Amino acid sequence: MKRTLRTIWLIWMLVLAGIGLYCFSRLSARGPRMPTPGEVENQVPPAVHMPAFVLVDQSGRKFSRADLLGRPWIVDFIFTRCAGPCPVMTAHMADLRKSLASGGKIGFLSFSVDPENDTPEVLSAYIDQRGLDATGWHFVTGGSGKDAEDIAAALLLGGQASTDGTPATIIHSQVFVLIDADGNVAGRYDSNAEGELAKLQEDARALLANSPTTKPQ
Repeated sequence: MKRTLRTIWLIWMLVLAGIGLYCFSRLSARGPRMPTPGEVENQVPPAVHMPAFVLVDQSGRKFSRADLLGRPWIVDFIFTRCAGPCPVMTAHMADLRKSLASGGKIGFLSFSVDPENDTPEVLSAYIDQRGLDATGWHFVTGGSGKDAEDIAAALLLGGQASTDGTPATIIHSQVFVLIDADGNVAGRYDSNAEGELAKLQEDARALLANSPTTKPQ
């Protein structure tokens, strides 16, 4: 009787060991466990920084990355000869400026991707022609068109070639970028997509609320 029980026990142990080895081999064959969608969303992406630059604004004053520090900014890329998306983008920026009335605690920045044409005088006339209140809103130009494109590329923006009769070499993105008070990218927003500009306003207000040292300039 004892021998029979011992035999049965040994058989069960062998069966369990076999099951364990089979499961282990199957898991090993599958490779590393893939993260779940929630785990991927919660991963912190590497920081993207506004690169160094020195340009001039519509008043002819030098404007550089150092001027961005200390408050959040909303940034876009345009050119004055653009008859397609740029006027719409500029109108959106004007609306954002009104909606986010912050006493100058949120800045607005438009890079020209056509500096050969867009001199400070041309940018100033562009502002006047559209009746824009550009207080706290800098339209910057200078260097070469590649400078603006390099800044856009550093911010991980996709470019879009012009189709409105302007030179095909002029490329810019219709994405707005939210920059925090440390010069880091806090968000990117397709200005053509429904709900994106509302999301931009929400995020800008949250950024401002979490930046107690922010000061107007």
